[in-house]
Amino acid sequence: MRDGRICVKCKSQENLNIAQILPRSKYRHLQLEPSNLRVLCWPCNKAKAARIEIAG
Repeated sequence: MRDGRICVKCKSQENLNIAQILPRSKYRHLQLEPSNLRVLCWPCNKAKAARIEIAG
């Protein structure tokens, strides 16, 4: 609900996932931390992979 049920990158409303901002593979202790989660559609989440993105 925080992200309005839309992808925060492309604004799509389809194929949504909850994704980690800091990748789970490198920051396992943050995997369920609400401040480390955001809504991304499947294509945006796949494109991100395990990279760290700087907001901006």
